[in-house]
Amino acid sequence: MIGRFIKDRSNKEDRYESEIKSIVSEGTDTGGLEESEAKMIEKVFEFDDKTAHDIMTHREEINAIEDVTPLSECIDIILDGANTRYPVYHENIDDILGTIHMKDAIRAGRDQSLSDKPIADIEGLIKQVSFVPETRKIDELFAVMQAKKTHLVIVADEYGQTSGLVTLEDILEELVGDILDEYDDEEVDIRKVSEDVYIVRGLTPLTDIEERIGIHFEEDQVETLNGFLTSVLGHVPRSGEIFETDYGGYNFHVISISNHVIQSVRVRAIKDPSSGAGT
Repeated sequence: MIGRFIKDRSNKEDRYESEIKSIVSEGTDTGGLEESEAKMIEKVFEFDDKTAHDIMTHREEINAIEDVTPLSECIDIILDGANTRYPVYHENIDDILGTIHMKDAIRAGRDQSLSDKPIADIEGLIKQVSFVPETRKIDELFAVMQAKKTHLVIVADEYGQTSGLVTLEDILEELVGDILDEYDDEEVDIRKVSEDVYIVRGLTPLTDIEERIGIHFEEDQVETLNGFLTSVLGHVPRSGEIFETDYGGYNFHVISISNHVIQSVRVRAIKDPSSGAGT
């Protein structure tokens, strides 16, 4: 229905836009239209002016899984995350092979013989993904994704490198606002999963962690959890690298690394806290 409405609207003359906006403004002033209804109509007019670049999740924020990751570790990453689909890449984020779906990974995980097998070596597990330019208008992209029944596309820049990704939900949110389901958390940077355990995004500012969890960081040369843990590690993190450290009474266990950036960390209070940091 939304796709048909967008297509019909694109065939109208631009002169009607100002007339409709005037009617909307008058309706809001007189009480004939709710403010939320007026905003929805305004979003429709803005919709076909936006491009994939305008709404994409930027490459630094993409949670992706390397193709050499064992299936068991891949399932852990997916279950600890907030998405059902993840891009799969070879060596770096600019070489994306496809996507993996939670349902497919869990189904494959029922076969214990596949647990230690790299996900790229499991036939049919990685699905094909579409690539679109940054300049693709999102009304056109929405129609294509609907036709192909695609929920996720990779956005590429003019050099063919990965610029970001767009999901069908991202496009719909441009019309109706944020869409939250029972698995979404408004406080996405820091998610409490149990009494003493948190899942924290790597780019979360240390000040936010101090305020929310109560951990005091003496490090003043870095601003984010990724920066702090990279400093402790002593080198730029590599995809698939296993790393954990204790600090300030908490255990920090890196869940996922993408494009040499720590994406997700499990932070757990420990009963016998140590005063320093170590691996």
